[in-house]
This record gives sequence, structure tokens and C-alpha cells, in this order.
Amino acid sequence: MGSVLKSNRFKYEISHIIVVMIKDRLEIRHLHLSTVDSTQDFIQRELKNIDPSLLFAVTADEQTRGHGQGNKSWFSPNKKNVYLSFHFISKPSPNLAQLLSISALSVLLELGVNARFKWPNDLLVDDKKIAGAIAKMCDDHHAVLGIGLNVLLTSDECNKIDQKATSLLIETKKKIHPHAIAEKIILQFREDLFSYTNLGFSFFNDQINSHLAYKNELIYLEIRNEKIKGTLVEINNEGALVIEINKIKKTYFTGSIKPYFLE
Repeated sequence: MGSVLKSNRFKYEISHIIVVMIKDRLEIRHLHLSTVDSTQDFIQRELKNIDPSLLFAVTADEQTRGHGQGNKSWFSPNKKNVYLSFHFISKPSPNLAQLLSISALSVLLELGVNARFKWPNDLLVDDKKIAGAIAKMCDDHHAVLGIGLNVLLTSDECNKIDQKATSLLIETKKKIHPHAIAEKIILQFREDLFSYTNLGFSFFNDQINSHLAYKNELIYLEIRNEKIKGTLVEINNEGALVIEINKIKKTYFTGSIKPYFLE
């Protein structure tokens, strides 16, 4: 614990850390736990003890209270999936969870999995969820990001989830250790965070739109109690959803989408 959390000798100004981050990639420190309530919650509890100059990653074999977007529970059995959270210093941004999803997307594509990006920050394979990311700014500078990715879940286990789900095991027919996938995501995210900080979210626009779920298809956009029907056009350079409604393109920054054919 002491090797990855800060000591009194670390006295950095936040603005200095952001400048250093822009110039170079952050140094990674990775802490693995056998079990935890939630990797997200763990980081938030330890926030004052984490060295802010690092890209601090926490993984676990098991989560007893894993949660996803909207605080929905995340199925987190022992040694089956990737349960990964990050802490780093960042200016507030709506794109951080999307960025982590993009990193995981790159890893899945490298493994030969035909994954798709479902706005705002999920990954699908044939309309089945394989991963999802969340982000929280604990104040104006402390970013806490998390991702869950199904690795070794069987079909029977996926059927226990309250939505259509799949896993790497199902898609590749190979048993890949969750630790190996987590390490790939950690390294990819560091590279993507560096690119994002220097070049902006538009740097990833082509990658997102070339692997975008439901592109050019009818969808429903749900915002609170409102349901909007339109054709998904693209994700713009700011990470926002662009849909066409009655031949007029409109942009949305919040909400969730569902394909029309599933209604």
C-alpha cells in the first residue's frame, strides 16, 4: 500500500501536475486487491492518500458492491472479469468515461472481438453488453474512472445479468486471464489519456464513428422521462450524440440510447 500511495514528501501544486501531464505520459502505479466493495469506492475513500502525480490504477479479483452508471449494480463474481478504476489529476471533462471505453475498445479489437461503441460509454458485441465505464470528478481536479469488462463469464452467468450480456470467453472461445486484459487496458488508457490531453477528444472521432453501434439506424434517446425518436448520425468532436429528427440534425450531451428494433 505504501508504495503506491503518497507520503508527506509529495508536495505538488495541481496546476504543476497538469502541465507535466501535458508534456509527458503519467507514471503508472497499480494496486491489486483480492476483494473490495468497489474499486471506485476504494479510490474515493483513499483520495487523500494517493500520490496525485501518478496514474493510479486499482484492480480486484472480486467486488462485493460493484456498481455502474446510475449506481446500478455490476455483476462482479470472483476472478471472472476486469474490475478496474483509475485516479489522476484532470480538468473537469465530460469525455473521460468515453475515453476509458475507447481504450477498452482498442484492446477488444486487438483481440479480434468485433466490439462496438454504444454512446455514451458502453461496449457491445452483437447488441450484448461486454463492458461499461463510469467517471466522477471528486472536486475540480480529482478524476476517478472505472470500467467493468466481462472476461470469463459463461452463458449461464451472463443470463443472470438484467440485460443482454456477453464475455470474452463467449466471443473468442478462449480463457484469457482478467489480469492480462486489465494490464492491456491500463497501458492503452495511459496512451489515450496522453493523446486526449494534448490533442483533444476529436483525435478519437474517427475511431468512435467507425465502430459506432446503431449508426444510421433508428434509435430512441431517453432523457429523464422524455423519449426522442431519430436516426443516429454520429458522435461529434465533443463526444456528443448527433441524431436526425424530421431531417433536422440535433445534438445531445446527456441521455441513453436504445435501438428502435428492440422496442
